[in-house]
Amino acid sequence: MSADRVILTKRSKRNALSIALIAIGVAAMYNWMISPQLGYLRAVQRYQPVVDEMAEKTGRIGGSLDKKRQQLRTLRRELAETRDGFFTPEEARMFLGNLQSFVEQTGCKVAGANFASDGRTGPSRGSEELAPVVTSQVDLTVVGQYDQITMLLERLQSNRKKIWVDSCGLKLADVRSGRLECKLILILHALSDKEGHVDE
Repeated sequence: MSADRVILTKRSKRNALSIALIAIGVAAMYNWMISPQLGYLRAVQRYQPVVDEMAEKTGRIGGSLDKKRQQLRTLRRELAETRDGFFTPEEARMFLGNLQSFVEQTGCKVAGANFASDGRTGPSRGSEELAPVVTSQVDLTVVGQYDQITMLLERLQSNRKKIWVDSCGLKLADVRSGRLECKLILILHALSDKEGHVDE
């Protein structure tokens, strides 16, 4: 019996040693493979609300940015339309140079013209300068029939480039022919930087 006990003890020791080695291996695998992953999962769970909040803020900022871009496109389009209504300095010179023929196309005659440019420019804000605007004024006296003067005013008003009629005065020039003398003060604004724009 004692020999059986010794064999049984050896077997028990061997089994205990095998079980201990397996337990140590399982514990080592747990510490090397599973425990770090559990730590990562806990960290993700702790930071998940922060990540969700950041994703929500990013979505709101993206939506706001899209709205701002749309507003910028709208403002740029409006600026381009406004700029198209103004003369460039070259266009203003050409218009003023051809003013007599412009007036005569309506049947009126130019009795006198006085050209002045006040050289005013737009204000500047810090380092960002607004496009300079040069204002030209024409004191124009024309003679013609009432319908011819009306046609001249309509042509000035319907011109693609804006021409402001600052004042208009009529008086009878010739009683027999019914011709009128019309004194006009015309204002032209020329933008010297028509190509200026803001980058996105």
